[in-house]
Amino acid sequence: MGSRRPFTLKDEPVENLRPLKVRVIGAGYSGIYLGVRIPQRLRNIDLQVYEQNEVVGGTWWMNRYPGCACDVPSHSYQYSFDPNPNWSSLYAPAEEICGYLQGIAEKYGVMRYVKRLHKVTSCRWLDGPKKWRLSIEKLQTGETLEEDADILISARGNLSAMEALGLDPSKFEFTAEQRHEFATDPEKYLKFRKTIEADGNKIHGASFQGSDLQKFILKEFSAMMKKRLSKKPEIVEALIPSFAVGCRRLTPGPGYLEALVESNVEFISDKIASITPDGIVLETGRNVDIDVLVCATGFETSAPPPWPVTGKYGKTLQERFTPYPESYLTMAIDGFPNYFMMLGPNSAIGSGSLTVMIESTADYIIKCIRKLQKEDYASMMPKPERVADFSDYVGQYFKNTVYMDECNSWYRSEGGKGNRITGLWPGSTLHFLETVRAPRWEDFEYESKDANQLRWIGNGWSTTQIEGGGDPAWYLEPVMQDIPVASLPEEDAILKMRPFSH
Repeated sequence: MGSRRPFTLKDEPVENLRPLKVRVIGAGYSGIYLGVRIPQRLRNIDLQVYEQNEVVGGTWWMNRYPGCACDVPSHSYQYSFDPNPNWSSLYAPAEEICGYLQGIAEKYGVMRYVKRLHKVTSCRWLDGPKKWRLSIEKLQTGETLEEDADILISARGNLSAMEALGLDPSKFEFTAEQRHEFATDPEKYLKFRKTIEADGNKIHGASFQGSDLQKFILKEFSAMMKKRLSKKPEIVEALIPSFAVGCRRLTPGPGYLEALVESNVEFISDKIASITPDGIVLETGRNVDIDVLVCATGFETSAPPPWPVTGKYGKTLQERFTPYPESYLTMAIDGFPNYFMMLGPNSAIGSGSLTVMIESTADYIIKCIRKLQKEDYASMMPKPERVADFSDYVGQYFKNTVYMDECNSWYRSEGGKGNRITGLWPGSTLHFLETVRAPRWEDFEYESKDANQLRWIGNGWSTTQIEGGGDPAWYLEPVMQDIPVASLPEEDAILKMRPFSH
């Protein structure tokens, strides 16, 4: 057996709160959540959140066109730890959502870490020092600065059972009395929120081709559309899709179908061949004079960040995501150490709560940061084999779902026309929450700062024994106790809600 290098103890408590620099790109829903949880859960972290706009809010600040609103119930599109009882509508307008996000950022001190009007222009992994080199443009002055970070998180965005809720199905707005009741009766508001969440989670079965629920919804939606378009039955055929319900993103669109049948509206289903100074030319040859043209062609959701991100082997994220994006459980990529993504490939959901998935993703990433910090790892990244495993799972899962039906959708690769689902998680919201609940540390490759990989155990002390470092008898506090049910510990109410996990 070869000789080992002389070993010395690390003169630090076992908690090992070594300094780390964490940089987050984007101050929307994801970035704000990270700005709350990282300071709450971690110590000795130099945190900065770079935001290119003048205010925080992400997509809800950037998208301010008339009528912009949430396409899922607002009570399911909020932080779980600070629900808003004052939404004005079931589908809240963009301005209201943006105000909520900005209020959360102020309330929990996130703005201490946000650098506004700072645009990240490139990111490159430096394998020698094991750090990310960021180039940032200060938009107010045009100055460019560079800095290094230990960990880089991309938080850039990509983008009902009314009667059961006790609401009038024809009305989406909440009265002042209803909002007051939600604000003053927490139990009623919780019940209302859980009804929305449970409904979204229970309809997951509709995502499978030929399922009874899919057949039922298709029949109901077709009948509903025919009824709402009855004033102009001639346009029904052009508007009722031939593909399964859910193949494309479902949106509530209150008043949209009703508007199409008004006497002052002409519905044209012919394709546009060209745009002229005076209007448009259809493929049929018809010229249509117009004063205003509104492009509602959607967003590019399958592209990598608009700035170059270069990983360990000199490959860019653009190259790694060709021919289609792949990842490890949506949030990390082989060849890109200490790089994590919020709302990465396959991170959205067809039904259920997206925001609780965002929170769970950030919670997972924070656990990774703590592992790097505590156990003295210089870097971590997923093994290529595990990225390939997840890619195989994604491809197989979606084969029998409605998302592979004949439709153009932002869920798909190649700008919505590819044969690969890159936008959606391969399962339900609850399936995602359980998948990322406890990290599989064996799925990662690590580089240690020390030859002895247990040197992080330290000097035999805990920080809780040091003055100001914690409570030296913390384990006796009632809040720390997990008290079993007498005689029948298996009747634990919390664990009956959700099975135990390591």
